Amino acid sequence: MQPEFVRMPEGTGIENYRVVYGDPALAAAAETLCAGIAEATGFRPEAVSDQGEPAAFEVLLGNTNRPESEAAGTPDYLHYAVQAVGAKLVVKTGGEHSMYRLANDLTGLLRGEYPLRGGYVNDPDGMPRTGGTDLRGMSLNILAEWENYGGGASPVSRRKEIFFSMLDRRAPDVVGVQEMSPSWFKALADYRNADRWDVLKFPNPVEECYRNEYVYSTVMYRKDRYDLLDSGSQYYSKYNNRRCRCITWALLRDRTSGKTFCYVSTHWDGEVSNSPNASVQVAEEIAFVNRMAENYPVITTGDYNSNEWTNSFKTFLAGTDSADAKYAAAERVNNIGSWHGFGKDTPSVGSCDHLTVTNRNLRVLKFETFLRNEQIYCSDHAWLIADLQILP
Repeated sequence: MQPEFVRMPEGTGIENYRVVYGDPALAAAAETLCAGIAEATGFRPEAVSDQGEPAAFEVLLGNTNRPESEAAGTPDYLHYAVQAVGAKLVVKTGGEHSMYRLANDLTGLLRGEYPLRGGYVNDPDGMPRTGGTDLRGMSLNILAEWENYGGGASPVSRRKEIFFSMLDRRAPDVVGVQEMSPSWFKALADYRNADRWDVLKFPNPVEECYRNEYVYSTVMYRKDRYDLLDSGSQYYSKYNNRRCRCITWALLRDRTSGKTFCYVSTHWDGEVSNSPNASVQVAEEIAFVNRMAENYPVITTGDYNSNEWTNSFKTFLAGTDSADAKYAAAERVNNIGSWHGFGKDTPSVGSCDHLTVTNRNLRVLKFETFLRNEQIYCSDHAWLIADLQILP
């Protein structure tokens, strides 16, 4: 199928246009677009807020106060749409990240042609749910507020679109999240399907400066599918980060099947970075999992800061009679590691994130290390997905 295009009015060149944004968060995207036009044509349009007087020729980014902005509806996450309305071009995207990507990629603007629709989704298989699946679980480190801990900014306002797209396209039932900072808790309210989800919120009780925060390791679950029977969060007795280092858990019952399980999210110091802390954390998580496993299947998720070959992780598996879902899966979509450079498709060989299951009552049907659909721009950890069957 040939792509559809819209064109500038006859005889009108890019030098007649200016770029207009309504949301201040899109000011940088507007400047990026103007810089790209300047590099290709030698003419740099002006980027302005919609608070000024309208002009005849404008590229309208996102929702503006111009009546023409109503012509294009909001596309799906990680997609865009362009609509010509008279002499104006209305550009809408599924979120702030797509607006930046569009500003970089809309080369048709320089040729006088505008693709009406498109997207940044790269998902050839979509990972359809395996037959017999009782539960699709995920583990994901969402990278708090930063691109890196040296201070590089990576605003949640931009990255949240990628996270929301994943929730829609991979359709997990329960997610163990690490580094869910205050901005992420706030961002969840912006998700179009937020009414389907609940997230555990446990106040940080340790230090006064963190009293207004929830602990960073938490559990999200589909509240339209599961009843929350019990939940809790406990700190490790040795840690180097009092916001992150804890065990948060949810005891959930499937409303349809009646099957009950315990889902855990945690974050270790890691064997290499802080071995004395890691050894204590391993022992304390083993004790917790074994206590819950007396009555329920247990799925643990987390950023362990330890790959699958370390003594710490091996000790945890052996001490809880658990399996690493990556290797226990009957079908594996890929076999890459979970750590990668932010914005770079460079996964490591071994995973520092893990999803594990107790052997006696859980079976792993399918496993994927998720590195699609712009995921590299949302976190420096690839995310883990597993289709699980709860055994009698």
